[in-house]
Amino acid sequence: MEAHFQFPKPLFGIKTELMIMSKRIRDVIHEYIEVPDTIINDIIDNPSFQRLRFIIQNGMAFEVYPNMRHTRFEHSLGTYNVMKKAVSILTEKVEDKGIKDLINNNSEKLQVLALLHDIGHYPFSHTFEMGIKIASVDIKELQGLSKYHEKVGLFVVKNLFPKYADDFDKIYNSKDNLYSELLNNNIDVDRMDYLLRDSYYSGTPYGNFSLERMLSIMTLVKYNNTIKLAFSEKGISDLEHFLLARYYMYDQIYHHRVVEGFNAIMATGISQLIASNTTNSQQNSFVSKIIFFQENEFNLDTFLNLTDYWLLSTLKNSNINVCLKEAIFNRKKYVFNEIPLRYSEERGMNRIDVTRLLESKLYNAIKQYNGEVVGSVVNIHPMGESEIYIVNKKGEITTLTSSPIYQTLKNLVKSKLVIGVCNKLNKEEIMKEIKNSLGID
Repeated sequence: MEAHFQFPKPLFGIKTELMIMSKRIRDVIHEYIEVPDTIINDIIDNPSFQRLRFIIQNGMAFEVYPNMRHTRFEHSLGTYNVMKKAVSILTEKVEDKGIKDLINNNSEKLQVLALLHDIGHYPFSHTFEMGIKIASVDIKELQGLSKYHEKVGLFVVKNLFPKYADDFDKIYNSKDNLYSELLNNNIDVDRMDYLLRDSYYSGTPYGNFSLERMLSIMTLVKYNNTIKLAFSEKGISDLEHFLLARYYMYDQIYHHRVVEGFNAIMATGISQLIASNTTNSQQNSFVSKIIFFQENEFNLDTFLNLTDYWLLSTLKNSNINVCLKEAIFNRKKYVFNEIPLRYSEERGMNRIDVTRLLESKLYNAIKQYNGEVVGSVVNIHPMGESEIYIVNKKGEITTLTSSPIYQTLKNLVKSKLVIGVCNKLNKEEIMKEIKNSLGID
């Protein structure tokens, strides 16, 4: 990091004594990220944030894209930088005085929350949550923890950065506020950084878009008495470019057949660790560690130790299935199959309900193989459920309906089943059994 001193512009021609001290951090995406020393001292230098250096961003994606070993640490810095730019632009562009005052009064909070938004991630990020989901078939205490990192993140912020806790909660647990609109939306500062960053490290162009252009067409508006992130009508083609970049990253990178297969292998290994320690009489059992946020006291040492290195060491010295170990540490033994799925939303069940039912059936069907068969249900739904708002030349606010690309992506759901079979088993026989168990043709 490079020390940097920024002198504010003189007021009315009079020089001020105030000097803001900051450091500039080099970054492959943003070139330089300038951070005030106060934020470095209070947030970045905190051990809980430094821990993110040891939490990989994209699970097991490096098994397919070897350079994808970047971490939540640099992504969090990148998200901070995008938020900082967004706040600066929005302060100038927003016309509603109430919203403008809200941005000005919460500028620092928005930037700090962008830094902290991933503070609760556990080893191998979302892959760990998948392991909890598999284990929850048999362990009731773990049910309902699919958004595990958000709950842990709130718990960590409450204990270590309490003045930001209420606003951190708004990011994930409420809608139509300043924080959720900028940090948890179809288009937000989080996605803007990770699409560019993940695309760079994957060595592919799929996630590329013009960050400066996207920020320049953003604004915040009042719509039906709520705050909404909106975009200039003249930037619809840029919106389409961004949405397509997001779709291709999910389709080609995040949900690549072999990436999903290795994530299922790691998740199954995690679930076996959980199962093997459930009856452990030791005070600090594995299960109590991963649901510690439900305890009355926050154990910082326990939290800081939960890193990728800790998990890999624990797996290495565990009694998980040999096929799983060979795959995790030597990339051996599994063959991966991909089966397209078609959902019929019958009996009052929506897509999410059907997915949960199918996942439950899948995990129950394959648990008899003790990790020698792994699997996951994948849904590529690039748009989510929320709308995208447009401001036209007259200042009128509408939802984005004029774009055929947006309408196609909004209605698009690509679903598939990914199955990994240890090569000592009969793949054809196993696939036939699983299809029969799940009622798939």
